[in-house]
Amino acid sequence: MKQIYGISLEDAVSDFDAAFGTNLMEQFGMEKSSSDSSEENSSEDSSSSDSSSTEEITPDGQEEAAPIPGTASFCLSSRRKFRRSGGAGMTLHEISSGLKARGRYALAGHLGTAFGATVTYLLVSFLLIRMVSNVFSGSDVLSFVLYELMTWLILTFAGVFSYGLCRIFMSWQYGQKAEFQDLFAGFHESTNTILEIQAVLSGAEVLALLPSGIAATYLEGSYALPVTILLYVLGALFALYLQLTYGLSYFILLDYPQGKPRQVLKASRKMMKGNRGVLFYLYLSFIPLFLLGILSLFIGDVYVLSYFYSTEAAFYRSLMAIRSGNYRKAPSGDVQGV
Repeated sequence: MKQIYGISLEDAVSDFDAAFGTNLMEQFGMEKSSSDSSEENSSEDSSSSDSSSTEEITPDGQEEAAPIPGTASFCLSSRRKFRRSGGAGMTLHEISSGLKARGRYALAGHLGTAFGATVTYLLVSFLLIRMVSNVFSGSDVLSFVLYELMTWLILTFAGVFSYGLCRIFMSWQYGQKAEFQDLFAGFHESTNTILEIQAVLSGAEVLALLPSGIAATYLEGSYALPVTILLYVLGALFALYLQLTYGLSYFILLDYPQGKPRQVLKASRKMMKGNRGVLFYLYLSFIPLFLLGILSLFIGDVYVLSYFYSTEAAFYRSLMAIRSGNYRKAPSGDVQGV
């Protein structure tokens, strides 16, 4: 099996702690490819006469304008600043802007496919959840148990579509072709592994939110509402932790389609060790965009979701590139590297 980054999943799992150091904030500026190396070395040579200066000079001898956040020049400038400062001054905002720039770049020219895949995923999820809510709407114990059980099954089934979305946006990250039908790739690629991974994650999420559901259904009195809200917030925080820890599982499975569910989950957990703060900051940075999307009757939110998925793929790519030392080197062949 040919791997995109030339390392086995076992090696990746065993070496992730050492490979990533403490966190992405400290490692991000060290991403490097051969194309980057020549460009950056030439820049460093041109400024070697004044080692204390960090200003960029154009060929005409004029000071180069400050790079615009989110652009490729901004990302390169951030990496140069990291090298010159030894890691000081590398902020979450700079990392987030760089990842978003890569997300937008990969998404360019593919908006139609991205919209179609995202809308289909949302519609399938909404219709299934709506169906369960209508069928099991009673307040008796049996209806409540069946509702929670069906919710778990639906979330597990939705994992197949989540895998397809990851496949689409990961392909674009590497400049490879992706089509709308790739949304259904999980039905014929690693299906059992996907379902096992999603069953574990969905089960943990349902159990985390189960106390708030019980409180909302059966508690009465003045304390019912605050208790329900508290339990829901605690459950939501745990669900967020799960997402920040295991949210890269399908990207890893795409790189390592022969990986076992436990291996994939363990790899995701190790990759995210020390990097949850970066991903959480990315999540927060999209909130204003989602709020703006509401003004367009949620139509704009479809683009924001596509933009978010593409940026998440860029985040995974950056982590794997740091591990392998092959940043920005597009793999040949299929996205799975088989």
